[in-house]
Amino acid sequence: DMHEAVISGQWESASDLAHKMLPQCRHVGATDLYDNLKRIEEIIKIMPEIGTLKTLTKESFREFEVVSDLINESISKIN
Repeated sequence: DMHEAVISGQWESASDLAHKMLPQCRHVGATDLYDNLKRIEEIIKIMPEIGTLKTLTKESFREFEVVSDLINESISKIN
């Protein structure tokens, strides 16, 4: 959703989505993802630059996949 918001220039929506994910990232220790999302939020506030934001959203998505896999792996060990 965030990537689509960036592509379509919906800056407030993209910033809100990034902001909403920050606490969960901090909670699970996903510092790289947290940093990317924080940068997205800050860039949008200062001056949205589509190229940089597209890159950051793609990096964030890849990092989210890594974090998600690690969380699922940890959950499967508990069960």
